[in-house]
Amino acid sequence: MKPIYFPFTFLSENVFKKIRTFFPQTILFQPTTDRMAEHIEKAANEGLLEIRTPVTGDEKKLERALREYGVWIEQHKGSKSAFFETGLFHGGVAESIPMYSDVSTSQIKSDIKRGGRPHQPQKPDPLFAARLFLLLAQNFDIQNEQLKEDMQNLQRLENNLFSNMRGEDEFAESHAKEPDAFILEDAGLHKTVQRLAAWLKIFEHDPVAPDKNGSGLFITCSRAVLEHIMEICPDYQLVLSTGNISAQNQTFEKILEFQNILKENLTRLSREQTENNLIPFPKMDNTGNGFSTLKIFCFTQKSPFALFKESLKKSDDIFKNANFSKFRKTFIGLVDDV
Repeated sequence: MKPIYFPFTFLSENVFKKIRTFFPQTILFQPTTDRMAEHIEKAANEGLLEIRTPVTGDEKKLERALREYGVWIEQHKGSKSAFFETGLFHGGVAESIPMYSDVSTSQIKSDIKRGGRPHQPQKPDPLFAARLFLLLAQNFDIQNEQLKEDMQNLQRLENNLFSNMRGEDEFAESHAKEPDAFILEDAGLHKTVQRLAAWLKIFEHDPVAPDKNGSGLFITCSRAVLEHIMEICPDYQLVLSTGNISAQNQTFEKILEFQNILKENLTRLSREQTENNLIPFPKMDNTGNGFSTLKIFCFTQKSPFALFKESLKKSDDIFKNANFSKFRKTFIGLVDDV
């Protein structure tokens, strides 16, 4: 099972490093072919990421809409990041995009002067709206990551300043604070349902085939996303936990051995779904920092269609793709900091 990262289309370098500890290659979906971070493009060229863009076209229209929406947000809230704080997108993804659903006052006055009926806005294409939403969410996630880096750099400068003022040893013992000690907000807390809806909308146009046992593996670094699905779909089981792993100070051979055992264990879970037949993971070097853990949850006889549809409370005829019927079990993995 090749892991599919969801429901985000942006993968920070830090998160990507953690995922690479567990998987040699990960699938990442994109809403457009025109926007890709440099480190993501580099990883794709090296074969570490498989980029899938199921829906293409209208790239210029998307860019124009993105700019217009940025202007709209600036006028109403003063910041592009305020997108997630407005009342927009509270419903489905396609229902309320300002530049498509709002009717300008001038247009209404013009229609009335001509004696005609006020212009009725055309309902936006749900797929286009989903792609636009993912682009807006992607911009938010990039800004959030940049803020994280700025905070870390500021903390380093503060640490160095106090070290020089008080002496390295004295400060290190009582006041030192590592930059990664910041508790950063989970981006999945913002518009969780809408993120899932938009992501699934493009995923259904190019669903990755399950393995030969009918299983699929989806991974996320968002506790909020996982908890949302668990709350709506409580029929799940924790089937695998790797324990605390750090990629630092590990040899290539040790990481490769670990990944091969993880792959074999996932194959056994897909085939038999029992923890009794799993291979123990090798003993890893516990020195260094940046520890992560991978927990795998199994939703028995839940395809991505059934699982995400149920969590989104969609009717049965919303997503129509025969490939979803091939899934018998869905595994969701959480890559988390320790």
